[in-house]
Order: sequence, then C-alpha cells, then structure tokens
Amino acid sequence: MAVRTHLKQALEALVDETGRVEDMLAVLSTIYRERAKHPEYRDLRGDMIATARVLREAAEDVAAIFDEDD
Repeated sequence: MAVRTHLKQALEALVDETGRVEDMLAVLSTIYRERAKHPEYRDLRGDMIATARVLREAAEDVAAIFDEDD
C-alpha cells in the first residue's frame, strides 16, 4: 500500500509542478506498458485494461471541462 501512496503523491507533485495532467497520464501509460511486458502481471491484465478505460474517460471529462469554458 505504501508504494501506491508514494506513486499517488509523486503523480500529484508532477501535476502540481508542470500543471499538465498529460504528464501524469504519460507516466501511468509508461508504467502499464512496462507491466504488460512481464508475465507476472498477466493476471492483472483485466484490471489494467479497466484502469486504462477509466483514465480515458477521465481525460475526456477534463477535455469537456475546458471545452465548456470556450
């Protein structure tokens, strides 16, 4: 659990520093891409795909927020 907390804090700091959610999503994408290469994560494939869908939906929600401001 400590690893997840650390990752969450690191990703939040990245967004705070850069102001870009895209940076956070790029980091998560890289993590998942690396995990997908390793057989020990095979059992988690379904979870990773579900999370990827949530991330895509979140990105679309963020885009919609900014589109509303235009």
